[in-house]
This record gives sequence, C-alpha cells and structure tokens, in this order.
Amino acid sequence: MSGHPPGYEKRDVNLPAIIVVGVISLGFILGSILILDCYFYGYIAKLEDRNARQVSYELQAEIDHAASKLEKPSTSKDADGKTVFSIPVNDGIDIFAKEEATRKGNAAK
Repeated sequence: MSGHPPGYEKRDVNLPAIIVVGVISLGFILGSILILDCYFYGYIAKLEDRNARQVSYELQAEIDHAASKLEKPSTSKDADGKTVFSIPVNDGIDIFAKEEATRKGNAAK
C-alpha cells in the first residue's frame, strides 16, 4: 500500500494543458472587461460632451438676453464740434467719453 484509499487509481494530469486553458479563459475575461470599459467610457464621454454643449448653449442664451437689455450709446456734438458718446450705466449714471469726429478735420481747425 502506498497510502491511497482502496480503489484509487493515479491519473496523469496534463498540467500544461490546464495552464493553457486557464490563461485563455483569463484572457477572454479580461478582454471582455476591457471592451465593456472602453464602450462605457465612450458612452460617458458622449454624455459629458452633450451636457457641456447644452450648458454652453444656455450660457450663450443668457449672454444674448443680457446684451439685448443693454442700451446703445448715444452720440451728439458739443460746442467745439467734437463727438460726445453718452454710455448709459445700469445704476443711472451716464459716463461721457469725448472723441474727435475725425482727426484730420479737427486738426485742420
């Protein structure tokens, strides 16, 4: 007796075949995880890009709406013949900026 239970037959185990099957199985598992990860990463990136564009459109709409409420500067001539720009400010204070109508015209006077 060699220490085995009665009726036990020793079988040859093909260890290299077991290793090859294990490596191939592990490769399939890791490959499928990689493919799914890439798929979902692309899907999430598309969602983020879509959300970023939506936020951009919303911000542009707010900017356009605010710009439409701004008053345009008015122009007039003062006693010296210079153009005066009146730029209205939201709190009711007008800022006056003077600018020559044309540099050549006023330089000739």
